[in-house]
Amino acid sequence: MAYPPESAARSRRPGVVAAAAGLLVVMAVSGAVYSVFSLASLFGIADRYRDAGGASTALINVVVLYTAVAAAVSGLVAVLLLLLAAGVWRGRSGARSGSWVVCGLGFIGGCLSLAVLLLQRAVPVRADPAAVDALLAAYPTGWVGLNRALSIAQVLGYLVVAVLLALPSAHPYFRKRPAQSPASELPLP
Repeated sequence: MAYPPESAARSRRPGVVAAAAGLLVVMAVSGAVYSVFSLASLFGIADRYRDAGGASTALINVVVLYTAVAAAVSGLVAVLLLLLAAGVWRGRSGARSGSWVVCGLGFIGGCLSLAVLLLQRAVPVRADPAAVDALLAAYPTGWVGLNRALSIAQVLGYLVVAVLLALPSAHPYFRKRPAQSPASELPLP
């Protein structure tokens, strides 16, 4: 039995697959842009903290180290999300499975990030209150709110991608194509 060059199930990319791949790209670009802005604003934050009388160099060093590590991890995650988006776009089942794993980890990470943001406001800090106030004042206006909104968007984004790739309309697109041999294309005598 001869199969057409591409099976009918794989001939068209389902909208849910295109949406999942597009959302992965948006999340990757957003994460990379946020990392660049975090690094770009970091030295201004440190300067404003010192100008406001923040004497705790240990506190600002922790902020600088955390921001640098977070930016590096975000850059790597952005590359990973772009690679997964390309694989999902092409119908690679490994990229689909990898996307589910990354979505699960990203969902957990986003929930933890949101929890940390909420706990920062609820739990009293043991550090010097003047140093903490100076540090909070050094951040740009709305920075904490932006972080909260991005954490929520991250959680929702990963959840939506995982659900889109799990929908029944996506399944046929990720199934392997039947192998073809050159002899199967020859007409029978």
